[in-house]
Amino acid sequence: MRTGKNIMEQRLIIAFEALLDNATGVNPEQRKNILAACQGSKKRRFVKRKEVLKLLGLSGPTLLKLIRAGKIEVFKLSPRKCRFDLDQIESIANGVE
Repeated sequence: MRTGKNIMEQRLIIAFEALLDNATGVNPEQRKNILAACQGSKKRRFVKRKEVLKLLGLSGPTLLKLIRAGKIEVFKLSPRKCRFDLDQIESIANGVE
């Protein structure tokens, strides 16, 4: 069963293909990469800091050290709000970095 969202996504991809076919300065490799990015877009799932602490069994200061070391990516929504990519956190929890 196709949902309205799926139909809309396919229409957008068709529109991108038409634009890329008529675009000057876009080589075939760039066209392929752009279309792959449109089709392969995966929704990211985000979690809050408390959930990360619980999933990884960490303290707040330890999480901050991992963020500063670049081992965990943080997405700042505002100066006081941040989110973490659940896929990355799950891979760290499972021992895959």
